[in-house]
Amino acid sequence: MDGRGTEVCCWKSLLSPTAKADMPAKSDEKTREAGEYCVNEGVRYYSLTYDRWVDATVVGLCDDPAYVHLDVKRRAKKTKIRRKNWSPVEEVRLDDAVTPARSNTTRSMPGSARQKKPSTGGLLSRRRLTIPRRNSSTFNPNDCLPVLVSELGLQNSGNDITISSMRGFTGGMNGGIWFVKTNGDNKLCLKLVSAQRKCAQLPTEAGNYIDLAKRFPFLLSRSTLGGLLAFPVKIFDVAAASTDGSSRVLFNLIVMPVARGVRLAEILGRKVHAREDNSRVLEEVGRQLRRFHERINGASGKLEVEHTDFQPCNIFVDEPNLGRGDNGGVTFVDLGGMGVSVKEGDYEHFVKSLTLLGQTYGPEFVRMSAKAFTEGYGSNTRGQRGGGAQGSLELPLRHQHSPWIHPKVSTAGRVISTANSPSYRITRA
Repeated sequence: MDGRGTEVCCWKSLLSPTAKADMPAKSDEKTREAGEYCVNEGVRYYSLTYDRWVDATVVGLCDDPAYVHLDVKRRAKKTKIRRKNWSPVEEVRLDDAVTPARSNTTRSMPGSARQKKPSTGGLLSRRRLTIPRRNSSTFNPNDCLPVLVSELGLQNSGNDITISSMRGFTGGMNGGIWFVKTNGDNKLCLKLVSAQRKCAQLPTEAGNYIDLAKRFPFLLSRSTLGGLLAFPVKIFDVAAASTDGSSRVLFNLIVMPVARGVRLAEILGRKVHAREDNSRVLEEVGRQLRRFHERINGASGKLEVEHTDFQPCNIFVDEPNLGRGDNGGVTFVDLGGMGVSVKEGDYEHFVKSLTLLGQTYGPEFVRMSAKAFTEGYGSNTRGQRGGGAQGSLELPLRHQHSPWIHPKVSTAGRVISTANSPSYRITRA
């Protein structure tokens, strides 16, 4: 769930008795597409936030045709959802995970327990790591080395397997970072994060990764987008043992692949001091950002899922392999906030970060760097291109966020509900 109360869900159509009575007999045998939903119609969707099936009622339209307003039916002793975590009307997305159910199939499986939950592909480990009582205030992955070796499939990596701490990167949103080394080479990266929500409306970092894995199963591939994303390969619950034998989950240990190369921030600083051109590097970064956006969101329409913290320190570049392979030698890291709603998009956020670096490197650095990055990102599907980086930055149309205004007229690909016809069509932008 993002800051707006948006929850990403997998849908199953569940027609209300009134809607069923009004439908032709033959339509009962057809699979509903992203098609028509009616106001006051009952639906059932799988809540990734609450990990259960939820019954709801369609109550209206949103400005985006990929959304509908839902009012959750709170059934006593059956649906336990806190009001502070669920506002009366939610915006719930109909995305690539939409799988409308046949009406006869829905009737044959009336209970939510019979519905198949989206798979996380083994991302969340069934093994829980326990902090020893003698050291209950801190966690050291070396205490769980045999379990980690077994769970991560490192048994055949040789006898020289060590875990070393990365100093200087604790505090804030993480409780520690370690590297798992095999034969002296960094194999995996471990990141310890809190298992408690910082805000009721936002998921934990581990919870957000699991939600993303359910929405986009291809992210679980070790060669995700050709190695462009350092997406986790395993998540462990870390619990503290108590005197009565019970345990409570305090942290999540996130296991990620190690990114090749060095941080873009270091490369930019080095090239400035050496008076070298950085345009080729930034063009490739822009090109890979565009590829990431289109793979996740499609080639057109509004950008729903972005990195949300896209800046030079979260980008690794392998200069010897720049422009080679699927990822062009570029890797995006720190994906914990991916998909969460933010005020500005990746494109805008990155250009602003270049502007901040310009306070040290000068305005010419900002102008040339933003130009190269924009050239790499390219024109959007409407033929528009981002503008200059100084003063008034013109963003590509997909990155322009406008306030929500409820539409009152029909638009392409959508039929607005009216008093005489309380139905509408939902299509992808």
